[in-house]
Amino acid sequence: MQWAVGSKMELRFLTHDDIPQAAALWQERFGDSDAFIAWFFENRFLPEHSFGLFEKDELITMAYGTPVSMRMRHTIVPAMLISGVATRVGWERQGLMRRVMETMLDHACEIGCVAALLKPAVQGTYDALGFAACSENKIWQGRAEGEPTLPAVNMWREQAPALLACYQRIMRAYSTSIVRDETAFARKLAENASDDGHIITVGATLGRPSGYALCHMTGDDCQITELVADEAGATAILQHLSARCTGQLTAKLLPTETMPGELQPQNALTIVNVPAALDAILGDNPAAKAAVRSLPIGRLSQILCGFAPLPNFLPAVPCCCMDEY
Repeated sequence: MQWAVGSKMELRFLTHDDIPQAAALWQERFGDSDAFIAWFFENRFLPEHSFGLFEKDELITMAYGTPVSMRMRHTIVPAMLISGVATRVGWERQGLMRRVMETMLDHACEIGCVAALLKPAVQGTYDALGFAACSENKIWQGRAEGEPTLPAVNMWREQAPALLACYQRIMRAYSTSIVRDETAFARKLAENASDDGHIITVGATLGRPSGYALCHMTGDDCQITELVADEAGATAILQHLSARCTGQLTAKLLPTETMPGELQPQNALTIVNVPAALDAILGDNPAAKAAVRSLPIGRLSQILCGFAPLPNFLPAVPCCCMDEY
């Protein structure tokens, strides 16, 4: 399918033939490693949910979609995870990205999604499209003193099912979290490995860990991009890595951790099917539906996912979504 957007421009689904241009644009805008980019286009790229805007045969703007299941408060809804939104240098501020994103959001609604989710490099980038901050993490930097009170070790392959169980058990408490099954979790571990990532597990009892961290080393520094554990497990992982990292240690913690750190918005969300979202979250409650009827879509999205309260009807709830691509 194609959409005409100008005398020289064409908006269409991406194809596997577009991968060389798409990979080059990804590298130009995001600077990821060749290994990660190769992994993404081999394992994550879904042409039927990804769009490109072309000037003649040159890829100018792109966006990638992955249908997922996402928690919104007490229920699970179909959502479109959007990544890799990029415009070629020199073509910015011409409304091209907006055209691609509007097409993506229409497509998400057409295939039955209730919401769309992405991680903006700068919060507010997609406000005009109805997106608003919907999740947060606590960013911790420093060193954790002392010996780990729980054993923390590098992961071995047989632990993957137990790590998935940790993720499912802990992340079910957070709205906007992505529901991962065995296939999705294996893909996340493979993504981490594609960029020379490490996996640290903690609290192993009879070979069954109670938490884990995905981390990357850059020189002497270590960055933890996903830490899923209870407070004792998270502390043990930070102590373990502090003893082995001679540079800066940075961790993205769950927002409810009591350890010191700065809460920072991470993901942004918009509702693409308002009637379906209202029914899923508010059910048969005409008073609550009337209370949100005139709200801007960004504020409505925050209320329905739980990032903001609806006074007299719904409280705010913890919202956290681990990185997905």
